[in-house]
Amino acid sequence: MAKLIHSPSGGQTILLDSCSLAVALAELPEQTQEEIFLYYFQHLTQKEIGEQSGWTRSTIGRHIQLALKRLKEEMEVLSHE
Repeated sequence: MAKLIHSPSGGQTILLDSCSLAVALAELPEQTQEEIFLYYFQHLTQKEIGEQSGWTRSTIGRHIQLALKRLKEEMEVLSHE
């Protein structure tokens, strides 16, 4: 079943086919959700996200890397429920 999610900044809404992904995304801190949203759904570069948020490109890259790890772990837990 598909699920609508909204960017934390409130500017965009997307439809995800995976409810477990939507639930896992909602578990992330709001700032991290926004970074994921901008990078994967708005296709901004890490540098552009960093310029908007005041972080360096490498910090944004690390945030995204850690978020992907957390999403994977959360989705594995959800798949066993």
